[in-house]
Amino acid sequence: MIHFYVDMIYKAEKYIHDSHELLDIKQDIDKIDFAMRNIQTLEGIRYANELDRELRRKYPTINLMLNIANCLPKTLENRKGISKTESIPESDALWQDRCGIICHVLLKKNVVSSLEQCICKVTEESIHG
Repeated sequence: MIHFYVDMIYKAEKYIHDSHELLDIKQDIDKIDFAMRNIQTLEGIRYANELDRELRRKYPTINLMLNIANCLPKTLENRKGISKTESIPESDALWQDRCGIICHVLLKKNVVSSLEQCICKVTEESIHG
């Protein structure tokens, strides 16, 4: 799981919501939110997959972010007493898309100069009962 610096996420979201120039990005974030709310149906899963493909073409930053995160060392994060819920791959993909778009905004607004500056850490979760 990729963890981001919270203050940077807030900055990017503020830019997205306050800037007319980023209206297209805001609309894409809204599409992600809609897809995640409606992912429980077969039609919702189809829409999520189509949106994921569209966003990855539109924002190359998403794949760059994932490639960088895959190369970073992973820390093991233990969660005691919490049962792991099954994740929906389409939902995970949309979350990654959202994070990649956030990184795209941070680069565009010169808040960061590299994608590595957006990523706080990468973890592998281990559940202990």
